[in-house]
Amino acid sequence: MDRGMKQEKDTYSFDGDGNIDCISMGENGQIMRLWEQPIMEASAEVICEKGGDILNIGHGMGLIDDAIQRQDIKSHTIIEVNTQVLQELKTKKYRNCTIIEEDWWWAFRKGIIGKYDGIYIDTAQNDRTFHAFIDVARYFCKPGATISWFNSINGRMNHWGVWCDYRVLKFPKGVIPECPSPLNNYHPSTTHNYIPVFRPNNTWSPNE
Repeated sequence: MDRGMKQEKDTYSFDGDGNIDCISMGENGQIMRLWEQPIMEASAEVICEKGGDILNIGHGMGLIDDAIQRQDIKSHTIIEVNTQVLQELKTKKYRNCTIIEEDWWWAFRKGIIGKYDGIYIDTAQNDRTFHAFIDVARYFCKPGATISWFNSINGRMNHWGVWCDYRVLKFPKGVIPECPSPLNNYHPSTTHNYIPVFRPNNTWSPNE
């Protein structure tokens, strides 16, 4: 059974200057937008806090990988399966970067995922595929590794129900557009974001 995250219908949408403004996926509509950049910058700081070897699953618009490249790390690995996204990714000149052109689940089954100090995952996934990832993530985590992902819930919880801590990111007014549903329905808050901080090798309790 394919428990991975194949995203064969992702398409780019461009702004007036020819820059990538968002990513859409079939009937799911927009799944990533340029205004998420502050969230990705802060998320990169979380997973790269200890430096070392970093893995990102799902390149998307490249916001998180651009941010990872600005951190002091040893190596950078990207897992990406979508053909169009891979084409864009290969035009970038990331340092010390390895691209795995595979669905993460099958990359895991084939034994081609190493061990990492920080991992970020942000793909068009459902509950089953995300929890499959959490179940096996310990196999490619170094001791004390940190995992994070895009969290669309406005509060100290996350839409995957994973028990973890959070780093709170507050937005200056006007950074996040006040958009009506469904354009902004995957991030209801325009003032802050709770970035998950999950360490599978530790015992966690939530922030008070």
